Amino acid sequence: SSEGAPPKSPATASPSRRSSTSMTWFEDFVNSTINCLCCSGKRTSNFVFDREKFRLRVKKNSQQLDNIINSGIMQMFETADFKDTAQLDHQEVERLVSQITKEGFVFPLDVWAFDFNRSGFIELNEFEACMRAALHARKENMQLFFRSSHEAAEQGRAAWLSSGLDLEWTMTKAEVEIVLAEFEETLGEPFMQDADQCMAVYAKRHKEELSLRDFQAFYNDF
Repeated sequence: SSEGAPPKSPATASPSRRSSTSMTWFEDFVNSTINCLCCSGKRTSNFVFDREKFRLRVKKNSQQLDNIINSGIMQMFETADFKDTAQLDHQEVERLVSQITKEGFVFPLDVWAFDFNRSGFIELNEFEACMRAALHARKENMQLFFRSSHEAAEQGRAAWLSSGLDLEWTMTKAEVEIVLAEFEETLGEPFMQDADQCMAVYAKRHKEELSLRDFQAFYNDF
């Protein structure tokens, strides 16, 4: 009879068995991690650039450009307005102009020409008019503006991913030719002469391929 007998303790794996199980799990984890790291950055041999999805993403991005410009101008204004008065005085304007001209930005007109109400301050609507005039006056201004925009960088990233490229992969010269053809269709004129010129300007890590960072600079200039 088991009446009065001490309760049986739950079965537990022996120390050696637990150790073996733990080691097996750990080895599997290590091997899996190594495999992931080794495979990272490698393209599959049968990869095909998805031109249609890339075209659609470029079109969608283009429709959002005005929002990016508005957001960027607002951010610049708020940064320059360090006195938090919702308008820029002479000191704030001089500080802003000095800062961005050092980065290569050129104002085609005196900023104060946009003080439409002659208040002695640059208000947001006046600042926006000034910046838009400067952006459209010089292609280089537009390029600098988009290169400093987080939203524009995200657009380039989205375009890259839409083609099926992994973030760690590189874009080949043949794929750059496809991208240039899509850019030309969007712009109505060639953006660059050919893939060789593109590689010479933007390929920083590989001579014959673009990394994601290279492509983002390329895309922002487009």
